[in-house]
Amino acid sequence: MRIGKARVAQHVLAYFFCFVFLLPTIWLLLASVKDYYQIFKFPPSIIPKPFVWQNYTAIFRETTNVHFVRYCLNTVFLCTFGIMAALITNTLVAYGFARFKFPGREVVFILLLATMMIPGQLLLIPRYVLYKNFGWIGTYLPLLVPSFIGGNAVYIFLLRQFINGITPDFDDAAEVDGCGAFQTLFFVLVPMLRPGLVFITIIEFVGRWNDFLEPMIFLNKDITYPISLALWGMYAKINNVFLLYNQGEDPTGMFMALCVLTLLPPLIVYIFFQRYFVEGIRMGSFKG
Repeated sequence: MRIGKARVAQHVLAYFFCFVFLLPTIWLLLASVKDYYQIFKFPPSIIPKPFVWQNYTAIFRETTNVHFVRYCLNTVFLCTFGIMAALITNTLVAYGFARFKFPGREVVFILLLATMMIPGQLLLIPRYVLYKNFGWIGTYLPLLVPSFIGGNAVYIFLLRQFINGITPDFDDAAEVDGCGAFQTLFFVLVPMLRPGLVFITIIEFVGRWNDFLEPMIFLNKDITYPISLALWGMYAKINNVFLLYNQGEDPTGMFMALCVLTLLPPLIVYIFFQRYFVEGIRMGSFKG
């Protein structure tokens, strides 16, 4: 009986904290179908009366001057190539640490893991100076090239754990069949690394989609902004368009709808691939 009561208490507590963490998102969803007066009404009304679905339809009508679709395409471009870079480079590096013995391997691996303790913001100034000397500021090169020539310590550690958990007998069998190191990796090991690769894909996609700091530092042209950075300045532009064409109405509700649309892609990706996400963490954490 005590165990049953304890379990009920745990579930109640979990649901409570879940609601607390979801409250801003719930408010955003409700505000996206409210007009200005309902959003700022005090005391606030929970259920919109009436539902203002025009906030969503107005996005593509009123934001033609702020390149909403272009911002989304920019973000998809950065996410696609960022994911490709993360999967290719980190898989190769992890394979090297897991299957090849070379002098100082463990020391190098420890140094690699130590880079996780360096805040990324600490490197922004030297990176900016370096990319400025290369003439890359204002282009996507600072956001993409480092991913293709470097690696992420967390991803490398995770994939190395996965590969260490795969018996070397598969490598030996592939070698007997005439496969080289790269063939063994891509045709034998990579299919077994699917949970880890999907985990990296999800994390990289969400990180790229929500990235605000680096685009703000390295991009200086409005037309090249990803959606995360574009939202920063879109409210003022939408406000100007609304004041011009809608007789002074406030566009707050439409901007909330815009935020909801921006939130949907990473949310959908996580919902559909959460099984691989959890499996990737579990398997990568306990394999030696």
